[in-house]
Amino acid sequence: MRRRFTVRSAEIMSKVMTDLYYEVSGAGSPVVLAHDALLDCRSWDMQMPTFTARHRVLRFDARGLGQSPDPHAKFDAVEDLLAVMAAGGIQSAHMVGRSAGAVNMLGAAFRRPSAVRSLTLVAPGIPGSHPKAPANSRWGPWRAAVDAGDYELAVAEALRLWLVGPDRTLNDIDLGTRETVERLVRDNWAHHTSRNFPAGEVPLSVQQLGRLRLPVLVIVGGCDESRPKENARAVTSAIPGARLTIVPNTGHEPQIEDPTVFNALVLDFLAAVDE
Repeated sequence: MRRRFTVRSAEIMSKVMTDLYYEVSGAGSPVVLAHDALLDCRSWDMQMPTFTARHRVLRFDARGLGQSPDPHAKFDAVEDLLAVMAAGGIQSAHMVGRSAGAVNMLGAAFRRPSAVRSLTLVAPGIPGSHPKAPANSRWGPWRAAVDAGDYELAVAEALRLWLVGPDRTLNDIDLGTRETVERLVRDNWAHHTSRNFPAGEVPLSVQQLGRLRLPVLVIVGGCDESRPKENARAVTSAIPGARLTIVPNTGHEPQIEDPTVFNALVLDFLAAVDE
């Protein structure tokens, strides 16, 4: 099922309209996939055949990315997530989110606990925190290119940060992987005017994560930037019973770089929760 939808929110006082692209396929216990702030739902392509053999899977494009519209006003990314689930006929699901998508799923776990059966957090951000990178940090050149609207430099810096990482070169990355990620980055830059994170701020702190009581798996690439790895350790330490797994020889997109290992990790975790 591939469709767009418009749904009126009943969760917040202001009437927010949502119009996001989503797909639902497969059969079994429901799984929702939320991508990061750079790519779109096609970044889950290498999960879909394996996941849909065991689960009913919903994936969607976050606002400002893929086939979803750009934001034109302040919006609630957690509400977007819950609205997509409602449109897909899913009341409760295992949630698998990457980076900004993981933060929004943490927000959903607090806002509507009954909607979240388990959390798989891939390179999760720290809730409530999108600090602007200092100009002299590894993130500074990317942010400067984004702010300046320098398309080519921004794409190159995005690949350096989210694919290559600090300990590899572009030549170390499999050509097919490199081409896939670059194509998704370029597609989104070419078709969207918004250059900000698609995720609105989620008002949570690391300390609040200690209140969560549900199965949590945290995954991070062994070659990711230092900040995502630090975030993954902090989130794992904060959530009772959470387990951290490092996928070696991968950066910020382990599901693309090593789908065999990634898929086995997630599906084994979900099977244990479903027992």
